Formats: sequence, structure tokens, C-alpha cells
Amino acid sequence: MKLVDAFDLAATTRPTWKTPKGNWNHPVKVNRGHLLRILGPNKNVKKITKGDLAALRTKLVMEKKANGTINRVMATLNTMFKELIDHEVIEKFPRLKKLEEKNARKEYFSQEDIDKMIHACHEIFLYHDLADAMILALYTGSRQAHLLTLEVRDVDLDRDTILFRDPKCGEDYTLDIHPKLKEILEVRCEGEKPNTKLFSYKNKDELYYQFKKVRNYCGIDKKLVWHSYRHTCGTWLADRGVPIQNIAKVLNHKTLEMSMRYAKLTDKARKSAINSL
Repeated sequence: MKLVDAFDLAATTRPTWKTPKGNWNHPVKVNRGHLLRILGPNKNVKKITKGDLAALRTKLVMEKKANGTINRVMATLNTMFKELIDHEVIEKFPRLKKLEEKNARKEYFSQEDIDKMIHACHEIFLYHDLADAMILALYTGSRQAHLLTLEVRDVDLDRDTILFRDPKCGEDYTLDIHPKLKEILEVRCEGEKPNTKLFSYKNKDELYYQFKKVRNYCGIDKKLVWHSYRHTCGTWLADRGVPIQNIAKVLNHKTLEMSMRYAKLTDKARKSAINSL
């Protein structure tokens, strides 16, 4: 399969890559453009080697692209490869280690950030649904798409479990309900029909619009996005010494490699590790 066709195929199961009108979203458009320009649109994806990736990265370095830009280009390629595996086009793919980034962006919220946003949701904007969605995302590590498809029937308050359905991969998974979620879920499920959505947002854009208003009002780094709740969950688990295998289960990662980003100790975790000796 040609690289240009592989991107089109990947986009069929990666809806965030294109707008409702079928145009490429800007970040993907830019990264895809670099990949097609350097690797060639007719490059057979099955024949892309680690050497090809090294040459691609060297070319971008020679063009004086920032390490962060290069990492995002490579991340887009990796995402496309993962989609091709799901489509059974390829069985594996080559990859390179990320380049070190100066002033790398913060990927998770602090407890202070969370407290500010929850307060603003309730007291300033009256976005009570958004506050509940934030807390649920934080204490489950669920992806935005999975959160918005949750229905009352997915919540088992007797067993304290919540079922996340993954239509994309066809692999549903269950998590235990954190104590901080119990009351929220009880209120949202009470008296509702089994197929009622937990959150009534029309789409992810409506939720994200509210989130950005709250984040910006609180003066929180604009580089932190909704997906950062998922990274925050993983980071907090690592801070508390939770093994990588268990973090992978909570975040429903397919491989341990996907969870290894949390293996790098934060300052808090490093201090805790030393104090445990």
C-alpha cells in the first residue's frame, strides 16, 4: 500500500484527523505533508525501514526543524502505522526514540490546576456537567470519545465498576469506580433509562469549547488539552508507585511500551522512592 493511501485508510478510523467536511485538520495536514514530501507519496508502507526513519529525521534536522516539530511528525507516522495494524495491513513497524525537547511542554495538570478548574466550572460558568466530566476523565484516564459514549447501563453501582466501550478496536474494558466518582455516578444514573448518555454533549467540540473557556479563565497553560487528563491519571498513578503493568490496565494500553512514558520518575516520585529505602 502506498503511503498516501495509507493515510487515507488510517483516517477512516481516526476521525479527529479530518474535519466534518473531509479536510485534513491542520496539525495532521502539516505533519502528513512532511512525510509525503520526504518519504514520497508512493512509498510502500510495508517497506519503510528504520533507516528510512533515520533519514527522514536527519532531513528535518537539516531543514532546522525544532525537535518538538520532528517528534510530532514522527508521532503522526507512528499513529498511522498503528491504524494500519488494526486494519491488518502490516504486522509491525519501525520506530525511533524521541528527540529531547528543550522546554518540553507540560503534559499533566497539577492538583492546583484541577481545583481551580472545578471551582470555576461550578462557581463562575455554572458548567456542572463539565466539572463531572473532568473528574470522571481524571479518575478513569478514559479517552474523550469513550467518555462521551458512556451510558447508564455501563455503570454498575452494585459492583462499583464502569464499562468503557471501544467500538474502534472492539475491545471493551472495565474499571473499578473510584470513591470520588461514586456520588457523581449515582446522581447521573438515578431514574434514567439504561441507554441514556451520562453526558448530553452533542459532540466533542461542544465539550472542548467549554473546557477551553474554563482553562483559559484559570490561567492554565494552553498547551494542556483535554487529553491531558489521561496523562494526569497515568502520572498520578506513577507518582504513587503503581507498577507499569497496572497503569497499562487502567489506561487500556495495548502494550507496556505505550505506558513506559510514565516510568520516568517525577520529582515527587523520585523523592518518595529514595525515602522508602
